Amino acid sequence: MEKFPPPQIEHISRQQNFYTTSNWQAPWYRSRRFMTFSVVFLLSLLISQAYNFNRPAVFQSSATLLTVAKTAIDQFNIPDLQQSGANIEHVAIQKELLLGPSLLAKTAKKLQETENILLSSLEIRDTLDVRPVTDTNLVKMIAEGPAPNILPLLINTWIDVYLQESSVKSEASASSTQLIIKDELSSLRKKIEAKRVELNQFMVSSGITSAERVENPVLARINGLNESLNLASEEEVKAKARLDALQIAIRHSQNVAPEQDQRTISALETKAQELREKIAEMRQQFTDDYINLDPSKRFMPLELKKLESRLQKLRNQGQLVALSQAQQAYHAAKQSVQSIQDQIDELSQQASEFSSRFRQHESVQSELEGLETMYRETQEKLVKLDTKQAANYPQIQVVDRAYRPQKPNRPDYTRDAIIATAGSFLLALLSVFLAEFLTQKPPPPEAFTVPDIHIHTPPTQNTIPQPQHRNLMAQNRYALDAPLEKDFSTEQLRIVYQTSSLKGRQLLALLLTGLTLEEATLIELDDFDFPNHQLAITGATPRVITVPSIIHSLFEHSSPCPLWKNTPKATAKELAALLVCMANDAAIPDPEEFTAEAIRHSYIIYLLQQGLRLQDLEQILGHINPVTLSRYRIYSQPGSNLTPTEIDLLHPAIKNVG
Repeated sequence: MEKFPPPQIEHISRQQNFYTTSNWQAPWYRSRRFMTFSVVFLLSLLISQAYNFNRPAVFQSSATLLTVAKTAIDQFNIPDLQQSGANIEHVAIQKELLLGPSLLAKTAKKLQETENILLSSLEIRDTLDVRPVTDTNLVKMIAEGPAPNILPLLINTWIDVYLQESSVKSEASASSTQLIIKDELSSLRKKIEAKRVELNQFMVSSGITSAERVENPVLARINGLNESLNLASEEEVKAKARLDALQIAIRHSQNVAPEQDQRTISALETKAQELREKIAEMRQQFTDDYINLDPSKRFMPLELKKLESRLQKLRNQGQLVALSQAQQAYHAAKQSVQSIQDQIDELSQQASEFSSRFRQHESVQSELEGLETMYRETQEKLVKLDTKQAANYPQIQVVDRAYRPQKPNRPDYTRDAIIATAGSFLLALLSVFLAEFLTQKPPPPEAFTVPDIHIHTPPTQNTIPQPQHRNLMAQNRYALDAPLEKDFSTEQLRIVYQTSSLKGRQLLALLLTGLTLEEATLIELDDFDFPNHQLAITGATPRVITVPSIIHSLFEHSSPCPLWKNTPKATAKELAALLVCMANDAAIPDPEEFTAEAIRHSYIIYLLQQGLRLQDLEQILGHINPVTLSRYRIYSQPGSNLTPTEIDLLHPAIKNVG
């Protein structure tokens, strides 16, 4: 008989609110929030717009002047208003003159006489303003006020008075300038005459015969000696070279003799050579004993010894004669150089004194030339002043006169009306927020709940759900990331291989046999076993791998081997940069991703797809971290059991490539 557990009580909460309110609500347009917003918005808008449109309109009229500073007396030129550079100081001075009390009083007087407009100097000063244009010689003359018809008349009258005043000052300045220049000419003429007398006296007392330095006797003599010294020095160098060459030839037992002895020595050498040939032929036919018994043949070796002795004596005598002649020539050239140098030293003091006097002469002459130049320039200025009238070339130009303004300059009623409307709207929103915050009511009392009670019977043991079994193997299994390197297709690798130089092909071939960049930098010619098609790899994981003949042919006739050995201590960083250049030349996308790790990764995938066991990768590529090795399980074929000798180790990118 089954036993059931006692019944259980379940409480189900149901909230009941005993505080009831009415469901009626007022229309939105009669709500307190809308009423507050409307009152504040309309009141603020009315006040702001009334202030905005009740402001008086201010009109503005303007004119533009171009003005340049007067040139100094020693820099007199007719002013060019179009090419004159900006003069900030001059523009500031003109601003003060334009707003000066004297000019404004004359403007008020002329305005009253011509236009019958009565304005005081103070009223005109408050109306007018002068504003320089940045980095130019332009000044903007501005008048602001409520009467648009009077403003242009005021500015144009102001300009006319200013131009009239400037013209009077310019004429007075031109007259005074002429007097100043004439005084300068008279003073310069006297100074020039005195300087010429001083120059002539100095030349006579210093023994200077010519204004040209090289034409004076002392310097001319020194220049001639310097040229002779250069020639003698060249002869000394040549004589020393001949002597050294002769001594070297004697030490090496070379034939050295005077030209007249060379013919005799050559004839004797020819005769000695003929005797040697005859003796050699005779010894081939007869024995030494027979030769010694035959008087006709016995004298030939004795004659050869006498001839060789004479040759040696002539050579020794020729060497002594040639050496003596070379030494005499060298000592003669050396003595000539020393003699010329002594003469130059004797004249150096005289030349130094003369140079000092000549520099003084040049200084006086330069002062005279400067005075004469100033005199000519001053004469040109006076001619310009006589032929040109400064009044015809004013230093002020009216660029633009004033006109009647068509609309007020300020205020901008439309812009300010929009700003006032937006401000009123924001003020109304703020007022609603403040009203709600200040009149907020306390919350109603919390509702209480009456629980419903349900009695139910729990399920029997047969109905209790069984716990879910968890896969402990799956829970404790470590997830291994897939390789992150980018792998390149066979076609991409083939394109890079075809477009690369021999150095690039060597590097790519080594990487496609499983080497790292560090191992590639250590490869030497002795590591290749060309007959057996093997390569010994040194480094962190030494090993010997089988290399296909195609790859071996890249290195067999290479000098140096490999080609990057022509750079001392080639680094892995340099080879990595070479890979990027190769990928760029082959138009591979993202050439910076064409790295040794990515190429090695592509080669590993090629090996595994042929059925190579993961554990046999180390025989080809060296030590691989087990974690890294496990990541390549996704490329391994199920049930792979082939060894390195049973698969093709040559990557397809290198096959059938010329």
